[in-house]
Amino acid sequence: MSMGDWVDLPILKTITRHTIGSIAALISYVTVSRLVEWAVGPGMIRDYVEYADQFILGVIFLYFILTVGYDLVREIKRNAGAGSIVLA
Repeated sequence: MSMGDWVDLPILKTITRHTIGSIAALISYVTVSRLVEWAVGPGMIRDYVEYADQFILGVIFLYFILTVGYDLVREIKRNAGAGSIVLA
């Protein structure tokens, strides 16, 4: 059997692309967050910035979950339509 019979490479590439994009977004989020907190200093504005940061982090995480879930459901439907479902 070939590797394509055991591993669905297109879906792995898609999941990897989404994961790398989310990791890059999180790294840039943390970097910008720390720079802004350092530049603003303590106070009410810093609290607002921290709340906005937490909201943006939640949106990034939700986007990652939704896109990966969408791709997985799409691949399951495609494989179910072909009549070849492999559960591991």
